[in-house]
Amino acid sequence: MKRIFIFSICIACLTSSCSKLLDKEPDFVTTEKYFRNESELMNSLNGVYNRLIDTYGRMYSRGLFSYLVVSDEAYFKNISINNIRVMVMDAADLDITRLWETLYEGINRANLLLENVDRVEMDITKRNAIKGEALFMRGYYYYILTDFFGKVPLKLSSTQSPNDPYPAQATLAALYTQIVKDMQEAENLVYESGVVANERVCKTAVQAVLARVFLKMAGQPLNDHARYQNVIEYTDKVIASGKHQLNPNYKQIFINHSQDINEPKECLWEVGMFGNKIGNIDQAGMVGIENGIECPDERIGYSGGAMRITAKLYDLFGQKDTMRRDWSISPYRFVTTAELRKNNIIVQLNFMIETLENGDGSMRLVPK
Repeated sequence: MKRIFIFSICIACLTSSCSKLLDKEPDFVTTEKYFRNESELMNSLNGVYNRLIDTYGRMYSRGLFSYLVVSDEAYFKNISINNIRVMVMDAADLDITRLWETLYEGINRANLLLENVDRVEMDITKRNAIKGEALFMRGYYYYILTDFFGKVPLKLSSTQSPNDPYPAQATLAALYTQIVKDMQEAENLVYESGVVANERVCKTAVQAVLARVFLKMAGQPLNDHARYQNVIEYTDKVIASGKHQLNPNYKQIFINHSQDINEPKECLWEVGMFGNKIGNIDQAGMVGIENGIECPDERIGYSGGAMRITAKLYDLFGQKDTMRRDWSISPYRFVTTAELRKNNIIVQLNFMIETLENGDGSMRLVPK
């Protein structure tokens, strides 16, 4: 009877709670209830940028500097033969499908922002910058898509329902026309370099990426050779801005990054990542872990050193450019004190003694 009584009270409480919940207005976010102010526009723009560092590491937090760019100049150590890292994969590979998924998520977020950005009453310069960055990012995501997959669906409106028709595959000419259109429109809307942090796209970053897009269009598979003139035009724009220059000390680029020193003159645009593998927020990805100097000690900075460079690339530097070579390709690795002591003992023993067999079958140690 006691158990039945408690159960009855629980049912009554649940019924009362449900009744109150049913009377409550829905509090989930809809497009109509969002995009009301500058803060919400910026949140939406952050969501567009966020796909550059997706949780699964299929973009710049891992894939685009790691297993998706392996060539005859690099390789992975200790990798099985059936692996994307040795270019053995098909369309069903999880890393491939999630790369596709992540890029279209970024495009869909950009589409949603572009459909609503003009609704917000705010400073026109700030609103134009947000619009320009969204346009550029949509073009940039399509640029990565075409570079990896060739002809892909061209989708210029946000998804409203799971039943929305799937867009048809577009031609490469149509895709690159849209990429250029988005980026050229963005060029005149985004901030000048130096106004905001270079984790946000600025005018010279748009111009530099456009030069790269035109270079791709001039070569295979479009072979639009007239675009070489556009390459010169847009690289000249970056130079003429006077806002950028190479660091004269090559090694200082790496030192500055290690010390978290921002270098906007050297770096036109950086993908922002934050985290140290501690706590709940971690966007740091695998930079330095897969492609870093092999090091087993977390106090120095752990790296498995999985990515290795072939002798072919190492030798291309020659003997005159040793600074760039040795700061780009480490000719060493870190070891722990215990490992060093163990290896040193083994080396000394091998150097000092060798084993010989006596005539009677016993063994003796003699100096080398």
